[in-house]
Amino acid sequence: MKTKFVLPLFVGILGFLPLSYFVAQSPIAQSQVAPTKFETYILPDRYVNGSLPKFSIQYPAGWFIDEQWLVGGNYLNITNYPTPTGYQLAKVGDVKTEIYFQVGSFEQAWQGRPSWRGRVKVFRKGKLLIDGKEAIRIWEGGDGSEGYFESILTYVKLNSNKYFQIVSYSNKLTPTEIDTIQRMHWSFRILE
Repeated sequence: MKTKFVLPLFVGILGFLPLSYFVAQSPIAQSQVAPTKFETYILPDRYVNGSLPKFSIQYPAGWFIDEQWLVGGNYLNITNYPTPTGYQLAKVGDVKTEIYFQVGSFEQAWQGRPSWRGRVKVFRKGKLLIDGKEAIRIWEGGDGSEGYFESILTYVKLNSNKYFQIVSYSNKLTPTEIDTIQRMHWSFRILE
């Protein structure tokens, strides 16, 4: 009788151990740890010019800054993975934040956001203040371009025809990623 009970228990434990190892090693499990230490990025003076104001943003320690697009494109990448050379689809747990400086109508930018791609669903939209400036935050789900399916966008108004756009992308926003992204977006400051 004991053998009939012990054998299934033993087999069950042996089946659980490899599964628990796999879950502990998976990117999803690893990305659930909320970052506690943040660093501050300040736009270097070499990029500040008449069209790109100086700004700062906080990001989790250990994440990667990619300034290569600041020269011609006026945007900065912050990722939780090393920036690959060449095109690469995002993996589960990858988070990318892009900070753009835009010239144009602040209102038209965020009001026209969903329609320009046509395949985007807005989940939530709200007004807020960031660094004492008018801002709009939009939560959306998209078409999965580049492997990212969900995003949080924050538009920060400088004046009637200049604004910053902060966009963070993920495959599926987890509560930890949402907290991290919102902390980054809230930390944005214009240093003029």
